Amino acid sequence: MGVLPDLDPKTGLLPPGRYPASLSHLERAYVSAPGFADSSTRRHLWEEWQCHRAIVEAETGDIARTWLGGSFVSAKLDPGDIDVTYLLHSHVYDALDRDSLVSLDDLTDRSWCVERGMRIDAT
Repeated sequence: MGVLPDLDPKTGLLPPGRYPASLSHLERAYVSAPGFADSSTRRHLWEEWQCHRAIVEAETGDIARTWLGGSFVSAKLDPGDIDVTYLLHSHVYDALDRDSLVSLDDLTDRSWCVERGMRIDAT
């Protein structure tokens, strides 16, 4: 997997672009990095997102790609949520039954997620 670039020291943001990374790379960069040792939210957000991602994967059987954005992938010490977009292959989406589609609709409703203890803003 690719290497995540350093956050811009002036803005605290990633440079514009898309950066491939494994889950372990993301966790090291945005959860367990020394600069986030005093964060009161990052570890919990990560765990909530792991749960959310597992539910989405269980409903769909496959997630082709995942895009993370927002303050979680910035220098903000205590982000309030994780912004995530799940991409599914069209044949995977087309094969979903009505119940799975309803579940996916719920999983992409921020209020529904927060009510269930997952501070996830998903599309």
